[in-house]
Amino acid sequence: MINTNSPKVSVIIPFYNCKYVHLAIESVLNQTYSNVELIVVNDGSTSYTELIWPYLDEIHYIEKENGGTASALNVGIENATGKYFCWLSADDLYDYKKIELQVQQMLEKDISISFTNFNTIDTSNTIIGANIAPEFATKLDFYKEFMKSCPINGCTIMIKMDVFKKVGLFNERYQYTHDYEFWMRLTEFFEFHYLNITLVSTRIHDGMGSITHSTEILQEVAELRKEYAPILNSIIEAEGNFHSMLSQAESYIEKVSIIIPFYNCSYIDQAIQSALNQTYKNVEVIVVNDGSTLYEEKITPYLNKIKYIIKENGGTASALNTGIRNATGEYFSWLSSDDIYALNKVEDQVKFMKSMNASVSYTPAIHINSESQPISESVGVKYSDRLHFIRGLKKGCTINGCTVMMKMNIFSEVGMFDESLPYVHDYDLWLRITPKYEFYYLDEPLVLYRIHDEMGTKMFMDKIIKEVKYVKEKHIPILDQLIFKEENENKNRK
Repeated sequence: MINTNSPKVSVIIPFYNCKYVHLAIESVLNQTYSNVELIVVNDGSTSYTELIWPYLDEIHYIEKENGGTASALNVGIENATGKYFCWLSADDLYDYKKIELQVQQMLEKDISISFTNFNTIDTSNTIIGANIAPEFATKLDFYKEFMKSCPINGCTIMIKMDVFKKVGLFNERYQYTHDYEFWMRLTEFFEFHYLNITLVSTRIHDGMGSITHSTEILQEVAELRKEYAPILNSIIEAEGNFHSMLSQAESYIEKVSIIIPFYNCSYIDQAIQSALNQTYKNVEVIVVNDGSTLYEEKITPYLNKIKYIIKENGGTASALNTGIRNATGEYFSWLSSDDIYALNKVEDQVKFMKSMNASVSYTPAIHINSESQPISESVGVKYSDRLHFIRGLKKGCTINGCTVMMKMNIFSEVGMFDESLPYVHDYDLWLRITPKYEFYYLDEPLVLYRIHDEMGTKMFMDKIIKEVKYVKEKHIPILDQLIFKEENENKNRK
């Protein structure tokens, strides 16, 4: 979390008769970034103002006569005290890390304007379109798109407040395309930087302006393109020889295969989203449906982004093995369908493994509840040396499987997950790997591990205890040999 000494961000929510405004407000108040002022501008509303009342002591609330979204945004900007501007429509939602991640990019790269990817959601907050922002290979392609359509979702934007001093505020003459006009105006003076992470949910509903005022929008768009065509054409000509504009993660040689076993889990969409949002871009996400009868519709929005395999129910080990057989990556990573990866999980772990020349590694995790809120600090066991690691593993499984990353070639040497073990297949695999490879520990919590009533460790504890006992007894002889060997080597080193 960024502390309060970080630059203040002013989030402005224009509000006009929107029944979703309380959800928008909460999504801002729940940000991990703490130095935020939220300004809600009531643009002459006659309905749903009571939804704002519970938040009056946490927001800056302004009432004005109806003048349109541009006028509401301008009033908010004039009353803002932050270094950065963000806009959130009253029917949309921010991801809880939206501001933190975007400020981080703005500061690291010293940029004035950035925008991000986004999802579309329905009236029940269900994702109906995932990661739908257009991507552009070059700066030239980006500018050409302005002649066809608006390539930026305004609620994904973050802008330095100083920008308004140079180019002015939103043009209130444009009732419906004020954002499109403003971005066109900015292209002459500033570069837009793209953060390819999905941090906004845009709601699709019958009352949204793009539906109710489609005729007026088309008229305004035609007027805009005519007005800005000379400027855009000159920019396009000047940028003809430019290559990549948008901020992309570097190209990585090694592919990482993230395998998500899925069986009737209501959190599957959050898991998939966290895998797709990785800062490391050479990733394939393989979701293996292990005979599920529930929640399959939560996967549908992501089908064009993932490799999706459906099989008969056979348990987590069989689902993981199916994913491994269909994987094309050099590294294996496992994500349970109720857990979440940190955005930098894959990138940090690959870099760590390469620096240590490691074949397998694991990390601590942070426990979260059913609402995805943290309920623990970093949870993991860091051993002082290999001897203590083996002793610890002999007592029980101290490795969270979803924190593990390993090279795929390990499976060809030690075999895959044992499908006869429904619950402790991971523990058994780690014990088979240990004699041949060293587990390296990256002391950085990169997984959010969900604690909830339907999780297997709660529902099947009696069976898990029996399996653990069986697996321990099977591996104790070789573990004792390893411990003896390590003890002697430690004595010799002394």
